[in-house]
Parts: sequence; structure tokens; C-alpha cells
Amino acid sequence: MGIDSTAVPPSPHGEAPAGAGGTGQTRRGRGPRPAGAGPAGLLYDDLGGGACSVRSAPSLRGDVEVPGTHGRRRVVAVSESGFRNRAATGVSLPEGVARIGARAFEGCRLLARASLPGSLFQIREATFDGCARLEGIAVPEGVSRIGAAAFRGCRALESASLPESLSSIGYRAFDGCARLESVFVPIGVSRIDACAFMGCPSLRIVAAAPDPSAHPSSPAAGWDPEWSFGCGGVEWGADS
Repeated sequence: MGIDSTAVPPSPHGEAPAGAGGTGQTRRGRGPRPAGAGPAGLLYDDLGGGACSVRSAPSLRGDVEVPGTHGRRRVVAVSESGFRNRAATGVSLPEGVARIGARAFEGCRLLARASLPGSLFQIREATFDGCARLEGIAVPEGVSRIGAAAFRGCRALESASLPESLSSIGYRAFDGCARLESVFVPIGVSRIDACAFMGCPSLRIVAAAPDPSAHPSSPAAGWDPEWSFGCGGVEWGADS
């Protein structure tokens, strides 16, 4: 199956499209003010209140360590599409970054490593879509939502650690992660959209929740009927 990394498919549950309400918008109908350039091909936009977002210049290459401040401003966000289609091989985001805009690292085909901060609270739509060399991801504790197609087409992904704080996984979030063999879904996940793990034939999902077919009150009762379509199988909680 081919992976289209240029567009997030519409969610059957009405999830907001990636372009809506993107990180970095500060005032109605207006974008952020440029706040200057930094080292390593990084650019910054003023968000007001002593905060800024970060994005990349087209020249960006190699491993990137984003600093926690730019001048007197705190780096609190990665701009929507901020690193899209860049030649970064690794990225490390500092503590203090709470938001990563939709499509922030989409199409970064050389990206093999990504370190996410504990201050992050969600991973939006298509954040790492098409990052074909990404080898592993540890979603930090505090993240409650993984958006549609967030890791779609990450063909080299071998490990994905999901936090206890997670409550929802979006449509086709891990679609096409063909090397992924095991994922543990925490008990607090109350929503998984259709085809979240499609195209993962080797994947064995271990769900902390009991099987909803035997336990109607299971948190998994709210998951889409086709949430596990295309994966290798599901092992339910010990009480199943």
C-alpha cells in the first residue's frame, strides 16, 4: 500500500484538519512576528508574553538541538510545518516546549532520532508523517493525544513507548509502521480511531484494558470497531 505523506486523510470522527488552529497563530487572522534567526539554521517567531516558536531555514541539515531560549524569549512551541521536508537527521526539543504544530516534521525522510520534552502535552496531526528513517519514539508522560497520521509512513520505526497520560490515538496514527512489533496501550486510553495501526502486519498490541466484548465497561468500549485493522493481533488485559 502506498503512503501519501502530503495530506492527512479525513477522520471518520471529525478530527480537526491539520491546517486548522495551527501552532504559532497569535492574533485573529494574523501570524506571529519574526523574532530573528539563531544558530544551526533555526528561525524564531514572537508569540508575545516573552515566548516564541521555532522553525527552520531551508538550509537546515544534520542533527539539531533546539535551545530553550532565544534572546530573552522562551521557546514554547514548534511552528506548524516548521521543519517540513528538511534534511534534519536528528532533533532534540528542550523542556518548555508544550506544543508541536501539525505537520511540523512531515516529510523529513532523513530524520532517524527525535527527543521530545516532558513539557509536551499533545502530538498533532501528521507531526512525523513520512519520516521513513525514524527508528524509535518515546512519547513523554503528560501527552494526552496523538493526532491523525502522526507517525504514518515511519517505515523504520521499531519501538514506540506510549505514556500513562495518553487518552486518544488518531486515525491512521501509526499507519505503515511495518517494522513495529509491539506497542503497549495504557489503561487511560478511551479513544482509538479507525485504522490507527493499519499496515503494521508484525505488530502485536498489548492493551491494558480488558476485552470490551466481555467487559462492556472497559475503556476500550469507546474505541472504533476497526481500530486494530491491519495489525498482527491484540492481547487484552489480565482480567479479560
